[in-house]
Amino acid sequence: SRHCGARSRISVWAPKVEKNFTLKRNRMRVVIGHYAQASYSKPSKNKCIILELTDEGTTRVLKSSNLDDAHLNHLLPHPIRFKQVWSKTDKKSSFYAWKPVPPNKNYVSLGMIGTNTNQEP
Repeated sequence: SRHCGARSRISVWAPKVEKNFTLKRNRMRVVIGHYAQASYSKPSKNKCIILELTDEGTTRVLKSSNLDDAHLNHLLPHPIRFKQVWSKTDKKSSFYAWKPVPPNKNYVSLGMIGTNTNQEP
């Protein structure tokens, strides 16, 4: 929130997906979203939301054929576009909030996306 005209402190953090799954090839971790908090300090690990998918039809050592990009995109598809729902600009900075539009009525979109340009993400 520095230099953006906000009335209070806020920071947004992106979770890091740890790559220590060498013996767990039947699992995949997916970041569900970023974490915002009312301070500039680093959040604790339990604040960020990461979804872990496990293929229980195979062992931990064998690579799952069900946890590839095609299956992941079917379960968690990307939005077809984004709709701008809010913006704030001043001399020093800009912020735009975007709501994702799901591919069809069978899906819902979680959260919003923030950018510093008016170009659709």
